[in-house]
Amino acid sequence: NTFKPIGSFIDFNNYDFKIFNRMSEIVYSTNDINGEWDGKHRGEYCKEGIYIWQIQFTDGKGKDYIKRGFVTLLKSN
Repeated sequence: NTFKPIGSFIDFNNYDFKIFNRMSEIVYSTNDINGEWDGKHRGEYCKEGIYIWQIQFTDGKGKDYIKRGFVTLLKSN
């Protein structure tokens, strides 16, 4: 019931994971490689819908990356 990127050979000191809503507002942000988004923003569940994720990281060889994608938030009753 959480969302997080899975990777290997990532420099733990240079990692940034963010989730944005449709208004480009950050609803989740962490520098912890083990950080997971639980669908909440400021303690409240976000609205169902599509959110944008972005990770910035450096690999073990020192190469920088920015990856983006989408995640759909659904709630169970």
